[in-house]
Amino acid sequence: MTEYFWNWNDYTFYLKEENLKLRVLRLAAENEVVQNSENVSPFLKRVCKELSEYFSGMRDCFDIPLILDGTEFQRKVWRELLNIPYGKVVFYKDIAQKIGHAKSVRAVGQACHQNPILLIVPCHRVVGKGGQLGGYAAGVEMKRFLLDLESQHSGQKKFQNSELGFYLSRAYVSE
Repeated sequence: MTEYFWNWNDYTFYLKEENLKLRVLRLAAENEVVQNSENVSPFLKRVCKELSEYFSGMRDCFDIPLILDGTEFQRKVWRELLNIPYGKVVFYKDIAQKIGHAKSVRAVGQACHQNPILLIVPCHRVVGKGGQLGGYAAGVEMKRFLLDLESQHSGQKKFQNSELGFYLSRAYVSE
């Protein structure tokens, strides 16, 4: 298992790899000691390259093997999140319906909050009823930033609650 801290702008991300698969991608805590070994694994270099491409608008999906370690319900949610297209936003309710647990909207929100692989498993693309951003493990401002970044590079309108319809993928719109 290899750990690495990667910096982008004012943010430091913590990455953990296991057997050439990504296990964790999260924001580093402010009090976390950031020390990297001089030898970064080729796998983590690849992850960081793809993250750089994402933040520069040159990548809209990732080609990184993942370890999704959680409950069966959480893994269902996280796998469904991987189907949300770049630049689109869906409701927690839509994810609950897609995984066959229509009444488990809050549990879907909790699974999103427990997502161990931010950005790549795009829980930032899920919003609450009425377009409320809701919580995000990396903070609501980061969630808004990511939605705006993706809208800028996907040709979608910038995220505003009243314009939510511009983001909804037809595959997720509830009838």
